[in-house]
Amino acid sequence: AYVTLITKGTISASDVAFYAELPRTKVYPVLLKLQQKKLAIISKSKPVMCTAIAPEDAFDEIVHEQISKVDAMNTLVSKMKRISEDGKKARGAEEKRYFHLSANYVPNRMRTMIDGAKSSIHITADSWGLSILADCKEELLSVLRRDLDVRLIVPVSVIGSESFRNIPDGVKIRSSEVVQNCFIFDDTELLIVDNNNGRSAVFSGTDILSACQSRLFLQLWRDALKIDNLSEMTKSQALEVCKIINIINENGLGFALHSILNSKKYVDFTKFLDKSGIS
Repeated sequence: AYVTLITKGTISASDVAFYAELPRTKVYPVLLKLQQKKLAIISKSKPVMCTAIAPEDAFDEIVHEQISKVDAMNTLVSKMKRISEDGKKARGAEEKRYFHLSANYVPNRMRTMIDGAKSSIHITADSWGLSILADCKEELLSVLRRDLDVRLIVPVSVIGSESFRNIPDGVKIRSSEVVQNCFIFDDTELLIVDNNNGRSAVFSGTDILSACQSRLFLQLWRDALKIDNLSEMTKSQALEVCKIINIINENGLGFALHSILNSKKYVDFTKFLDKSGIS
């Protein structure tokens, strides 16, 4: 009925019933309710004429009342939040946030984070993480042209794979056992990918976590195997060479010392490798 009055202007009660499709027996109670709510004015003369009060006048007070309530609620919530944060700080605790990404959004977020890097990108990646990184070749080339320090640690099993060969020259690569897919940008931003389902978590500006991951990466990098000469080999050749290197690293010194102590003029590593199953 109120919409009818706004549309038609001042009209009789019977016209309101007609245009609003109300039964004549119900139109008067409806108009009285509108008048009680200060939405309409009803004349005392006959025929009864009705006029709508303009919406800006009818609802202005109600709108301002609701705005005041919302403002008061926002103020209350802000105060409660400050009290909560102050309490956590007093207990030595501070809340930090991170973002979850579904597997479909990880490649795009990876490209964005690579593009936004300013000084360094340090990565530990298994076959899953390496395949995502290989799809970001253009972004990697871009940051390499800006002389960023890009380092990558991968397990021996991925050397020579298609994803491995798709990593552009200029990325420094070493090999070690990799237990997580962790991408560290400028030592401040982290992207960690779950190799079981491809989902990831993004951490930004988390001082403790980023510092710990950066130190862990540097330790892994120092102990990792240099594989510069393996990049052109096939996967099987690279795996065989890495196997030889690992055997020598683990047992070569003991074999050499044993040979010297037995007054041998030279150390026959060929014999040592043969005994170790390398022919």
